[in-house]
Amino acid sequence: MAKTEPIKSWRFLPVHREDTKSTLRKLTKYQHNKFKRMHTKRTILKGLILSFFLIVLSNSASAQETTVTIKRNHLKIREVFDEIEKQTDFNIAYKKSDIDKKIQMDVSFQNETVQGILDVILKNTGLIYKIKGNHIVVYQPKATAATSALTQTIRGVVYNVETGSPIEFANIALLEDATKGAISDSDGRFAIQRVPLGYANLKVSYVGYETYIYRDILLTSGKEATVKIPLKAKSQSVDEVIVRPQVNKERTVNPMALTEGRMLSMEESNRFAGAFNDPARLVTSFAGVAGTGGISSNALSIRGNAPQYTQWRLEGVEIPNPTHFADMVSLGGGVYSALSSKVMGNSDFFNGAFPAMYSNALSGAFDMRMRTGNISSPQHALQVSLMGIDFGSEGPLSKNSNSSYIFNYRYSVTGLVADVNLNYQDPPFQLNFPTQTAGTSSL
Repeated sequence: MAKTEPIKSWRFLPVHREDTKSTLRKLTKYQHNKFKRMHTKRTILKGLILSFFLIVLSNSASAQETTVTIKRNHLKIREVFDEIEKQTDFNIAYKKSDIDKKIQMDVSFQNETVQGILDVILKNTGLIYKIKGNHIVVYQPKATAATSALTQTIRGVVYNVETGSPIEFANIALLEDATKGAISDSDGRFAIQRVPLGYANLKVSYVGYETYIYRDILLTSGKEATVKIPLKAKSQSVDEVIVRPQVNKERTVNPMALTEGRMLSMEESNRFAGAFNDPARLVTSFAGVAGTGGISSNALSIRGNAPQYTQWRLEGVEIPNPTHFADMVSLGGGVYSALSSKVMGNSDFFNGAFPAMYSNALSGAFDMRMRTGNISSPQHALQVSLMGIDFGSEGPLSKNSNSSYIFNYRYSVTGLVADVNLNYQDPPFQLNFPTQTAGTSSL
């Protein structure tokens, strides 16, 4: 009997129906069995793929078609999950720490799907869910880089610079991000939250007032920033005029000052080189003002006059030279400032043509003011520097009356590390009690 040589490749087999039977007759028994096995494998594979799609579709349809009825008041999220598990075959997995136990809700669902119930009760909770078969997983999404960035809150008051009355409905916007801002309330107060750390700039505007830009607000992770923003009424004639906002610090806190005055913020004393957190050393960078004692004294010579002819005021009250170890080098100066920049607010410096209220000044006047404490939440700070060790605290005395306190205690570093007679300490403080009829009292 003649041998039949095997076909080396199935790719050359004919595919016409009329030739299939004749071709199979020519195959050997081994080749015929191999063809049947390949056909069986293909059939099994098609069945597995079809079964997989049917299972996926059935699970998805189960979550959308299974209905639940719940009608109860004051239910917690965890209790809603328990009701769904009782009435269905679903198992719900979640972390107890992700569920806010304080949230309670009135639930009224009649033949509602499981997905519909989860969409309602998890709204505004920050939780999401996934359904896999008969298992439901509820979890908190991972925080992105934008949400985990360090931020801080800016609080402040907007007031009329001429009358001192608060301005409500003023628009406060962050120059770096116009989407972040606030509107002042009836007391002129505002708060902008989630501002990135660093230096921030605010743009304040209101109808009938000049636009004001408050620059270089330093935001740190441990303390909220508190600012006071004065707005000046904008006057214009009937004829057409061009009004441009004057954005500078030549506008003083004292409304009686017309010229030769400048407002100083305590943020500047922290940023200017050589200021040592001392407002007296800060003003030596202005024209016509020079320091006469070098680095060992903060004495000021304004327009060539002697330092002792400079008038110092605190909250409008005339005081002696506010320095430790005064007149050790030159009259009218001292080594260290007795007023910490942590409690100082916006102050006025005059180097000439000052108002009549500064009647005893010959060369210049420095009118310093203390800022009010945070009325929203208590805050504490600790600082160690070459000037001394500072501990400060501020916060509300009563949130109902918006009263607050602020104090700062400083002790000299020289008294701790060196055996010299340069020990000093100062505890400035202020208590603020606003009233509705009698104005504001400060101590």
